[in-house]
Amino acid sequence: MIRSLLLALCLLPSVLHAELSVAFVDINKLLDLSKPAVEASRQLESAFSGREAELAAMQAKLAQLERDIAAADNEDVKQLATHESAALSREFKRAEQSFKRDLAVQKNAEYRRVRQLIEGVIREYAEKNRIGIVLSEGVIFADDNHDVTDEILLIVGAADDGS
Repeated sequence: MIRSLLLALCLLPSVLHAELSVAFVDINKLLDLSKPAVEASRQLESAFSGREAELAAMQAKLAQLERDIAAADNEDVKQLATHESAALSREFKRAEQSFKRDLAVQKNAEYRRVRQLIEGVIREYAEKNRIGIVLSEGVIFADDNHDVTDEILLIVGAADDGS
């Protein structure tokens, strides 16, 4: 029993080497630098910029109200500004939570879409180049001969730094 196990372990590297090719892909690099990922990020920024500007305006108005409260000499004016500030603060918090929630949902949807696209390209590349295993996360080291990230990035499309 032990003898056959030792024999199998001795033969295993030569069998694996003959039949199995392995490659590594840095999926995070692809998710950061590929055109689809950068375009998705730009679209999200564009889609949410209006709401972000509204939040900034509300925050500026809150700051102005706080300054008005601090500068008010009349107690009635101070009380009115305090009530207005409290109402605006509640509205701001609600709007900010809604913004963050909606942005997170959209980011997750875009992340899944881009990741599926990249994984599909990786699968096609592996099949075309007869790669048996493509590793991604959890790899401590991969030499340049096994790292195909840049080749995948060329296929998916690298984002231009200047655009």
